[in-house]
Amino acid sequence: MREKENFLRVINGEIPEWVPRFTMSPDPYSTIPPAALQISPGFLDEKRTPEGGFDIFGVEYVATEEMSGQALPKPNQFLLDDITKWRDVIKTPDISGVNWEAMARNDFKKANTDPESVAVILHIHVGYFQNLMNFMGFVEGLCAMSE
Repeated sequence: MREKENFLRVINGEIPEWVPRFTMSPDPYSTIPPAALQISPGFLDEKRTPEGGFDIFGVEYVATEEMSGQALPKPNQFLLDDITKWRDVIKTPDISGVNWEAMARNDFKKANTDPESVAVILHIHVGYFQNLMNFMGFVEGLCAMSE
């Protein structure tokens, strides 16, 4: 049985042969494909590169040597400082012009995976906890959640 079939057993409420390997991105060091691969819609990060840029909400990202080149929100540059004002500050992006079919084709092509061996999952919710931390910073975000 392949990883994908084992994963689909879980999705269908059946008992898997082993715990499926689920991943957010392909592991360049593994020769075994994951059971499932998440693909995020391209419009979420179309203004970002591995070096940095802005996400769809306007959070600026920068890549640092300390993070091995990973782009994270720019330190001490927050969009939101008062959680009660989030409706005034955080704007819902306009996605009315997204060509969903073309974007899905392109995102799938970039994922460079074989749909016969890997279950593909569209990942659109982009992490509510992570977005709050990106908007406010970790300490203020946790305090806002606590309050």
